Amino acid sequence: MLLTNTNINPLPFYTSLDDKWQYRRYADNHDIFCPTDRIIPFQLIIGTYTLYAYRVWLYNATTDAQIELLTLTTDYTVYEKRFTDYWVVNISDVASTGLMEAGEYYYLKFAVINPSEEIQEAWYSDDFQANSRTGGMCRLDYYNERDITIGDYTISGGDSTNRFVFRYYIPHELGKPEYPFYTRISERNNVEYPLTMRSQKKFRIPITATEVQIDALRLSVVSDKVALTCNGKTYKIWMIEWPEVEWRGDGIGVFDCLFTTNEILNNSFQAAPTRGDFNDDFNDDFSI
Repeated sequence: MLLTNTNINPLPFYTSLDDKWQYRRYADNHDIFCPTDRIIPFQLIIGTYTLYAYRVWLYNATTDAQIELLTLTTDYTVYEKRFTDYWVVNISDVASTGLMEAGEYYYLKFAVINPSEEIQEAWYSDDFQANSRTGGMCRLDYYNERDITIGDYTISGGDSTNRFVFRYYIPHELGKPEYPFYTRISERNNVEYPLTMRSQKKFRIPITATEVQIDALRLSVVSDKVALTCNGKTYKIWMIEWPEVEWRGDGIGVFDCLFTTNEILNNSFQAAPTRGDFNDDFNDDFSI
């Protein structure tokens, strides 16, 4: 069974409860946030089964008590795709009022069920906090319009009617933007003329995440479609830049993520001496 798929979900999954982040020797508690009315979408790879069903359970992370067996179409949807040696299963979220209680910690259990109603294989998520204020956080959504590979595994983008979207909640408000300008210059007779002028709009957001989450978030940098939603406004992202990640002693990585929106102003000019003359009449009246 391939294991690379455990590193593509912002809400990481493991084949054993003992592998969860908070049980690692050096790890400190790290909150993963989720709305109270929906789960975080995830994608897993399973064996090449036939006539098998899937189940998703919600557990209380504090007591390990099962809260409920989630209902297909009411709490989540399923899209599956078969490859040569495995299936890829996409579990997407559906709004379900009253699904979780704000402030409580939960984890998900995903299982493949055989025709005898026995568990064939199971996966367990890291703990996450149901938070009623995710609407005030920044939400990162990203997906690919085609399948892409990561090591020995294929990440499924779904299809045109069942597009799978990864989602990550960043517990920070959006700060003021940066406006870098880029100019390409041509020099003639010791005079500089702008050939291309570009203005971009960028947002810088601090991200604190575990190593397995950062593994997953790498996908956002190379994805076809990326959107950042903050304070009810959605920005289409043209490019994401990461500086070097600083690692704390508890295994948590900290870095500033730089998002360039698609609000790019780009203009090209002829390298002509009339560049500074408003109406090209070779005088200084600057009339239209």
